[in-house]
Amino acid sequence: MKKYLLILVVCISMAVVGCQDRCPLVLEENKTLSEQNLQLKKDLDQAQLENLQLTRQLMNLGGIPPEVRLENIITVEDIELAKRTGLFDKDYNNANEMLIVYLKTIDKYGDSIKGSGSVDVELWDLSLPTEQAKLKSWHISPEELKENWAGAMMTSYYRFTFDVADILKENEGILTVKVRFLDYLTGKDFEKQRTIER
Repeated sequence: MKKYLLILVVCISMAVVGCQDRCPLVLEENKTLSEQNLQLKKDLDQAQLENLQLTRQLMNLGGIPPEVRLENIITVEDIELAKRTGLFDKDYNNANEMLIVYLKTIDKYGDSIKGSGSVDVELWDLSLPTEQAKLKSWHISPEELKENWAGAMMTSYYRFTFDVADILKENEGILTVKVRFLDYLTGKDFEKQRTIER
């Protein structure tokens, strides 16, 4: 009996000594797991809220006939290069260093609207031989497009500025600005051009 009691005391002592070494680790692991559990609960609540919102959205859309929905979406029907599109002498040294393009995306009512898509701009000197006529081109991504929306008192437009100091050697003559807008909502593309003076 004493033998068994001694073995039991030794086992308990070993367990206590082992626990003292491992207790801080176990407590830290417990804390980490509790924090992760709390974050997972928050993520689940957020996912359930988003699911509820999407379910409501689907129910709302289900009650509107598809042809009515499509007919009432305001889309880009045309583009326009504003008259202010042209070259600009930014440091007043009698040399045009900047090309500024004012692009309006227009709906079927003739109003300027914010379109979603990409823009390609080209600068041409049509007095040069064909292989040299295109002086430079630029591409504006949908992300960049959003950042360039601007407006004045009576209208809104996209405003783009391009450095052309390295390609304009003369201050006289006529240049052509060509713009292509690709509408990401409808897949339509629109092209316009305007002549500008150096």
